[in-house]
Amino acid sequence: MSASLTVDGLRLLHRYDTARKALAMWTEEKERVRVELIAALGDNTEGNFDGKRVVSISRSRPRRFNKADFALDHPQLHDRYLVEPDEDEIRVWVPDKLPLVPGPYSRFYDEAVPS
Repeated sequence: MSASLTVDGLRLLHRYDTARKALAMWTEEKERVRVELIAALGDNTEGNFDGKRVVSISRSRPRRFNKADFALDHPQLHDRYLVEPDEDEIRVWVPDKLPLVPGPYSRFYDEAVPS
């Protein structure tokens, strides 16, 4: 089934697409900064500024459950414990740049979000 979107619906799509792209951009930036920060700390687990601790890092890695191997080794048991996702997935089926509509997000779309 398909619904015809109103201008308000297109505004929502703009907001969603802007947030999705911004999240991807900031996720990449967070990883770049994390790597630089770890390098700045060297072998230390804490960083100080003006004599006060401002950052600490835990270098231990928690043990994790290997779902892929479990599914291969015990497929029936694995299938018994599958759960439905908590939220619907939204896919944006439009070109990279949506047609602009009047609204608070349209003026930021081209400037704030890299394509």
